[in-house]
Amino acid sequence: MSEKKEKEEQVAEEVKVKKIAICGCSDSKDMAPFKDASWEIWGVNNLFHHIPRYDRWFEIHNLTRNDKGEWMRRGQANFRGQDINAYVKDLAKMKCPVYMQRHWDDIPTSTVYPLSEVKKRFGSILGWYGDKDPVGLSEDQINRRLYGTNTVTYMILMAILEGAQSIGVWGVDMAVDSEYHYQRPSCEWALGIAQGMGIKVYIPAEADLLKTVHLYGFEEQLNDEWMDKLKKMGSSMGKRQNKAANELMAAKSVLDRSDGAIRTLKVWKESTEQNMPHPQMLERIAEAQQGIDVQAQEARVKHDQAYQAQQQYIGAIQAKAEITKIWGTLQ
Repeated sequence: MSEKKEKEEQVAEEVKVKKIAICGCSDSKDMAPFKDASWEIWGVNNLFHHIPRYDRWFEIHNLTRNDKGEWMRRGQANFRGQDINAYVKDLAKMKCPVYMQRHWDDIPTSTVYPLSEVKKRFGSILGWYGDKDPVGLSEDQINRRLYGTNTVTYMILMAILEGAQSIGVWGVDMAVDSEYHYQRPSCEWALGIAQGMGIKVYIPAEADLLKTVHLYGFEEQLNDEWMDKLKKMGSSMGKRQNKAANELMAAKSVLDRSDGAIRTLKVWKESTEQNMPHPQMLERIAEAQQGIDVQAQEARVKHDQAYQAQQQYIGAIQAKAEITKIWGTLQ
């Protein structure tokens, strides 16, 4: 066999391996293998504005029409700054399958998501996962329950169902304290199923999925040291914040007094000019006003610096609090 023929067969064999790249909307989406044709790209919602190619699309939220015939998504007329009517028109332009709750004639490639098949393969029966179907009961009587809290979970389960050998997830963080935090567990559950079935799973280092900082139990000392460091950091930042707040109050007092003195001198000067006083008196008033102007300017500078420092320390304390929450959740 020639070297060229062997290489062609090797490439053909690699293409047969079903590799699914699932893309979400966070920053790591840009790292997805868009230039590698061996990967199918699966996108979600209105991400099509931000990625160069895709092979399948998912919009599993409820779409309806109001009394005026206008499109609504989850009861809203706007989605991430885009009008839903414009969003539906964008979906209608897609040449690839768009997996949805139902088929819409307005979206020609809209395809019903295979929920019943996914529930039959991955759902529970009376609390049991992986149990056989009860004999003599219809599908409606079985009442399967599926652990699905986000679209990405549905995408992962469908990829498994279709026989994917590799599943990569880019642009899906579901970070602690984000609006998607509660959705994260079912996504990680689905990825665990994939790995348990021998499917290769890839999560970029930049994503929060399937990540822990230290091993629970085995690395408790590292955890304790880190938590102690965070507490000391918070205490130090608190003291600096209080100092900045005191400096801010002091600068504001000087600034207020200076402004008051300037207004008083201005009125005094205008009144004295009208009564035609001695020229030396006006010179002294002018000198006093100039001195207070300098003092006021210095107070403004100190006030601005103190305010900036105070905001920085407030931000640092907030960051420390967020890190502590994240750490606690990861353990």
